[in-house]
Amino acid sequence: MSSVNEILDQLKNQLEKNLIHTTAEFKRIRAGKATPDMLEGVFVDYYGASTPINQAANVNTPDARTIVIQPWDKSLIRPIETAIINSNLGLRPKTTANKSASACLPLPKSDVKNWQKDPKPNLKALK
Repeated sequence: MSSVNEILDQLKNQLEKNLIHTTAEFKRIRAGKATPDMLEGVFVDYYGASTPINQAANVNTPDARTIVIQPWDKSLIRPIETAIINSNLGLRPKTTANKSASACLPLPKSDVKNWQKDPKPNLKALK
């Protein structure tokens, strides 16, 4: 009886981890609306340490298509811009004097068609 309970506990733990991972991945999906969560995996070099952008700047969304990043240290504007470009999220940073605004473009139609065709490869961990 204890081995069955151990197996059930292991499965429960694994499913919880999969759910947390899938939720994090869904937050990063570009669905036409900009969210600060899209930049969650983007890091910037902040005084020699790799730091998430949201820990080095204020990140907000004034409208559905724009993410505004206001770094606490103005010298971080260029490194943040570079980090966004290198993240391959499809965002286009536009820098002003003290902030960086990124336009969130809609997904290319080819990507949407691929997701609609077969979403299963993207959800393998849940099986």
